[in-house]
Amino acid sequence: MALRQPEHVDGRLCFLDARSSPAYYHWMLDVVPKIHLLTLAGIDLASIDQFVVRAGEQYQIDTLVHLGISRDRIRSEPAGVHFTATELVVPFLKNDVGDRPYKAMGLGLGRWVPEFVRQAYLADPPRAPPGNRIFISRSHATSRRLVNGTEVDALLRRHGFVTVDLGSMSVAEQAETMANAAVVVGVHGGGLTNLAFCPPGTRVLELFGEYVVPCYWALASLNRLEYHRFMADSTRSHLSEQEVPTADHRGEDLFVDVHALDRALQVVCNPTGLGGRLASWMRRHGRR
Repeated sequence: MALRQPEHVDGRLCFLDARSSPAYYHWMLDVVPKIHLLTLAGIDLASIDQFVVRAGEQYQIDTLVHLGISRDRIRSEPAGVHFTATELVVPFLKNDVGDRPYKAMGLGLGRWVPEFVRQAYLADPPRAPPGNRIFISRSHATSRRLVNGTEVDALLRRHGFVTVDLGSMSVAEQAETMANAAVVVGVHGGGLTNLAFCPPGTRVLELFGEYVVPCYWALASLNRLEYHRFMADSTRSHLSEQEVPTADHRGEDLFVDVHALDRALQVVCNPTGLGGRLASWMRRHGRR
């Protein structure tokens, strides 16, 4: 990609952008935490004249404003921009839980990141998970939808789950919703980024197709959540004749065996089961 002609900033410029910044996961866990790094480095946010980052959604602007960056200093730019500046500040996140190799299949995440995000956007974090059971909907998504969603919804209702559309909520509303969850079920996707707001001990069931991406397992581990995985079947039913199926299946819809999911839910929703007793013992003894 050719760079456009450079624009000079007469002052202090901070480059906040990260890989896949427009995605909710990467925004909340790769971009937002860089603000904390600036504070740790003793850099006053008011001393930075402009912040350059791809921020095309209102929630992205709102999250930065919430942390003390005024709107007029946010430069939302596409890829390929070229700046020079009197002083350039580039915060860099260190990955404590493995590095991310190609195609985002790694576990890269700073150990302190979930705690920072929780403190920044959750007013009063609960100390223990309440009784809410939440299913994160992807009904408005363009990929990884449930082709037998009606059956799955009925099963989840029988287990006491409430379906939520996190994409229609502000970050603060998403944080409050997840902070009050005892059990969270969701297809692999950006909504599970909000596991950062769950209190220790929350039980999580992530649904995959014919692939596994471990980033939310890593997040759950850092946040001391009880994590479970469920494997569904990938289906190409949503692809048009002109589209080519993805090699790793991550963009394909899912078909869920509801009988198998029923058995999985009985385990995940039962805190007296082996997984619950083990997680409880680990919390009591300070194990992670």
